[in-house]
Amino acid sequence: MDARQYAQMSNDETMITCYCETAAGIQNLDEILTVPEVDVIFIGPYDLSQALGVVGEVNHPRVQEAIATITRKTRAAHKAVGIIAADAAATQHWIDSGIQYIALSSDLAMIAAVGKRFMADLKRR
Repeated sequence: MDARQYAQMSNDETMITCYCETAAGIQNLDEILTVPEVDVIFIGPYDLSQALGVVGEVNHPRVQEAIATITRKTRAAHKAVGIIAADAAATQHWIDSGIQYIALSSDLAMIAAVGKRFMADLKRR
């Protein structure tokens, strides 16, 4: 395809993801969800916990309530909800909660896990 066709296809097929990690994000979510080009609202639980005054406590009731509110409103707007999950159990929990876009762990956590396995294997040798 030529450059013009490629640019059109890229614009038509670009997924736009907005992060909802702050109190302001939650307060403005209804308005954000009216933007037709927005495809996904991605929840950052750790950043959200900080914004809600319970730093690192992603299972705190305030954080969990915010996640449920974001999920409910986003799904009602017929948009996808995203979140990060640390392991398979968390992934299943989020799937059961109606979240469709799940990032598995983080780059830092995955690198650390591989490093730990490598070092454990090395020590066994």
